[in-house]
Amino acid sequence: MPFLSVVPLGLVSPLLGAAQGAIETLIEQCDSRITRGAVAGSGNKLSQFFPVQSHLAEASALIDAAKLLLLRDISYCEEKVARGDIITSDVRIRNRRDHAFSARMLNNAINILFTHSGGTGLSLNQPMQQIWRDSNAIIQHIGLNWDAVSSMVGQHLIGMEPNGQY
Repeated sequence: MPFLSVVPLGLVSPLLGAAQGAIETLIEQCDSRITRGAVAGSGNKLSQFFPVQSHLAEASALIDAAKLLLLRDISYCEEKVARGDIITSDVRIRNRRDHAFSARMLNNAINILFTHSGGTGLSLNQPMQQIWRDSNAIIQHIGLNWDAVSSMVGQHLIGMEPNGQY
């Protein structure tokens, strides 16, 4: 298998796990966390707020979409290699796109969920801050940099020689 067709999965996979952990963390907090702020209505459970409900739905859709892209790409490459087929440039570039875009979706999901952590969510003993920090660190890797990867994909789509590794 071409190295860059699969190796970024080593970076995106922990991000997928982190995003799933962020969903679980916020769901756990929904019934136990009581608001204290006057703006949000003091004494209400986090689960009672429409934005929390809506953001959980959005984040779960982003996570599912990212996971589906990643699973499609790795399954396709495994099948091709098992048959002795070559992974074409088109597929390699598509995989690079999907790795970077999946990372972007997963990071967006985590950032959406993190907004409901409040001030206490920044404490070092809070799992959500660690997930948020790790996610934003992973997304900085050049192999997942959307601007760099999307430029290469765009070049390929318009018939130019892609400027990058794939």
